Amino acid sequence: MKLGNFRHWDPDYTSAGKTGLVKGNKGEAVVWDDYAEAPERLAKVVTAIRAAVEHHLSSEVAEQALGGGDEPEIQEAEEGKVLTRLHRSRERDRRLVASKKKQAMAKFGKLVCEACGFDFATRYGDVGQGLIDVHHTKPVHTLQPGDKTHLNDLALLCANCHKVVHSTRGWLEIDQLKAALASGKV
Repeated sequence: MKLGNFRHWDPDYTSAGKTGLVKGNKGEAVVWDDYAEAPERLAKVVTAIRAAVEHHLSSEVAEQALGGGDEPEIQEAEEGKVLTRLHRSRERDRRLVASKKKQAMAKFGKLVCEACGFDFATRYGDVGQGLIDVHHTKPVHTLQPGDKTHLNDLALLCANCHKVVHSTRGWLEIDQLKAALASGKV
């Protein structure tokens, strides 16, 4: 299926009037653009990924990671092993988070959740001072190189509200979360 998704981006395939699978994601276009004309580089990346997976996953761990070996009534598990993982992540600028918090402190004198009003410092005292999640109202994965995030694109949320916002595909807007909280349906 993933190869069918890549066909959507392949001009040799689409020039014949075919479409490929169109329900993929924007990341596929990025991968296509990066590697369609560089098969040698793609082969090196594939080799590195396979080597990393083979090196870091025993066959037992790999079976579990790939959906095998269900243990419906697991009571204990070995944890804490150090793993090395290869993945892509979206860049964020920590200075924006600091600026958003500073802006709220200057305006309100405290950091409170914009959805429910929770204040870590009030609830937990000194250990809660300065704690609050900063949510991107414009999803970071939708940003293109060169796009800018402004302070107005950020919202202060407690950990619970932040989790709820991200709990569904097509994230909740802050106003939707406030309405759900007001109706008692969250």
